[in-house]
Order: sequence, then structure tokens, then C-alpha cells
Amino acid sequence: MDLCAAPGGWLQVAQKYMPMSSTIVGVDLAPIRPIRGVTTLVEDITTQSCRAALKRVTPKGLKYDVVIHDGAPNVGGNFAKESYTQAALTLDSLRLATEFLGPGGWFVTKVFRSVEYHALLYACQQLFKKVESTKPVASRGTSAEIYVVCSGYLAPTKIDPRLLDAKHLFADTEAEIQPIDVTKDNGKRKRNRSGYEDGVSTLYKECAAEEFIVNDKPGEMLGSHHTFILDGRVRRIVVLFCFSFFRFFASFGTHKQKPMKIQLHSLFEGRSEPLLKQIFLVQCRLPI
Repeated sequence: MDLCAAPGGWLQVAQKYMPMSSTIVGVDLAPIRPIRGVTTLVEDITTQSCRAALKRVTPKGLKYDVVIHDGAPNVGGNFAKESYTQAALTLDSLRLATEFLGPGGWFVTKVFRSVEYHALLYACQQLFKKVESTKPVASRGTSAEIYVVCSGYLAPTKIDPRLLDAKHLFADTEAEIQPIDVTKDNGKRKRNRSGYEDGVSTLYKECAAEEFIVNDKPGEMLGSHHTFILDGRVRRIVVLFCFSFFRFFASFGTHKQKPMKIQLHSLFEGRSEPLLKQIFLVQCRLPI
């Protein structure tokens, strides 16, 4: 079962790899072009009519092995609101999965790494033996989306309705995020429990190259930033420094290349990240 399935890419994958006799159903608000061996429905997964339609197209007594959900709201400028909407949509898909999955089944869903993320994980962990998060290579690095893979559906006879109620599950996360004035020095900011700093809505981060060079923990910066910006002023300083450094050691006469390489490496003692070395080595080849 593929929820929010349009335009139908995952349905095509399921049709390709599942046995011919498999029941494959896709649901979306938008129509899906016909796929051989696949049943598609134009329904809203949050409604009772969708549940009724799914029951009509599902053979009597059949339980699904896998439920996939790849839905998301139309994104704009309010990440906090959009992430809540997406989390509520994920919870609706999880509710459908509990009705149609067989014991030991799988549930795979897209989620946004937002303040609702851990609450969603908690709900999944109560219903499945194993819950893992992953970010596939195909997912854009600048996107806050990740995927949660749940395996081993426990198929409980009774589920507390509060577990699948967005108002109850996300009760502590509905407070609106306060905007941050980036023109002022706000000092060291506390990290949000979701993994983001307050006000940061994507995984993409930049910083100036000089901050990286002088930082006491450059390794941590490599793990939290995507781009190090080398502006014109810093670029000239780096080039002049490296040029002077090379000329100084070249004045020793013999073994010009080897001593320079050794001395250059010693600059990075205690912080020998390849990226930092590459910045210096590349800049040294540029004309002044």
C-alpha cells in the first residue's frame, strides 16, 4: 500500500519487484496514471471514505506486508507550520498502517526533522520491533526530510487512541517558534531537542573559512557545515601567506619541495582535516 503515491514512482518499483499475484494499491488526492497490476484511488488518506475505499479494493482477510508513505504538504515560508502538517499527515498514514498491516509488516515514511520528530519516533517504537532513521543519497542535502523505516509490526489487539492523535502526541510541540534577530549577537544558542538550532529549518549551513581555520574543534565544524566561504579579502591573505611561507623555505636551497611539504603539514598539527589542507594547497597555486 502506497499512501500519497502520486505520480506513482514507488508503485512502479513495487510492481516491478513484487510477485505477479501481489495486491498493490496507491492512494493520492491527485490522479495517478494507470500502472499494470496496480489499483489506484483518488482519496484523502485522512478521511473515513479513504478507509472504506481501501477495504473495498483489498481482498477479504488480506493484510499488507508493506505500507509506504511519501507525502508532504506544499512547502512555502513557514517551516514550523508545514512540519506540523507533515507530521500529522504521517500520523494519519501510521493509523492506516495499523489497520491494514499484517504481523511483522513494514512501514516506511518520510518525515521532516522538526520538533515533532521524536514524538513520531516514539509512536512508531510502540508499534514496531525496530525503528530506524535514514537519509538516502537521492534526498537533497538542503532538505530537512529524512525517512523512518519501521519493521516487525507488533499487531497489538488494542491501541491507545491518544498514541495516534496529533493533538495529544504533539501537545508539547505546538508552541510557535520565536524568530531570531540575525542582526544582533544572540550569544551561544541552545540546541533544539530535535537536532536543529532554534530557527534553523534546513540541514544546509555555511560559515566563513577563517572561522573554520581558527576554530578549536574544526572536526565538529566539518560535520555541521556544508560550505566554507572564502571571500576576496581572506583569499588574498591566504595566498600572500602561503607564497611567503614557500619562499622562506625555498631559500634553504636543496630539497626545496620536500621540506616545504613537511612544514606545510605541520601547520595543521592537531587539526589535520583534509579540507583545511586542500584550501591552503589550492590557494597557493593561484596568481597573486
